[in-house]
This record gives sequence, C-alpha cells and structure tokens, in this order.
Amino acid sequence: MKKELYIYDIEVYKDCILFGFKNVRTGKIKVFELSYRKDHGKALYTFLTTKVKGLIGFNNLSYDNNIINFFLKTMIT
Repeated sequence: MKKELYIYDIEVYKDCILFGFKNVRTGKIKVFELSYRKDHGKALYTFLTTKVKGLIGFNNLSYDNNIINFFLKTMIT
C-alpha cells in the first residue's frame, strides 16, 4: 500500500482526544477519536504505521508530534 503525506491536527480535551488528518494529494479527511464513547486506537495505530509517509502540522514539533510519539510508544496492538 502506498504511503501518503497528510496535514494534521490534534485536539486534547478533558475526556477526549481527536486526531484529524487530510491527505495532501486527494483531500480526503480521516478523523479518529479516543474517548469513553469511541476507541479508534487500533485503527489510528494502523493508519499511522501503514498509510502515513509524513505529517505537516502547526505547532507540531512542540505539541502534536509529542502526542503522536507517546501514542505510538504506548499503544498495545
């Protein structure tokens, strides 16, 4: 499967974390939620490890990238 480049943003709330990704080439949007209502953890892990070639974000080095790295290091597949 071909990996793609995505623009992304993460929002962290008290009871919910939202991950949003937009494919640079196609414009298709993917959203993942980690909360008491929904657990897209396995789908997010698979997406990040198999479909993402690179990520572009605002303030991603100081914040969003740290969240993704923590998620990938602690996710039990």
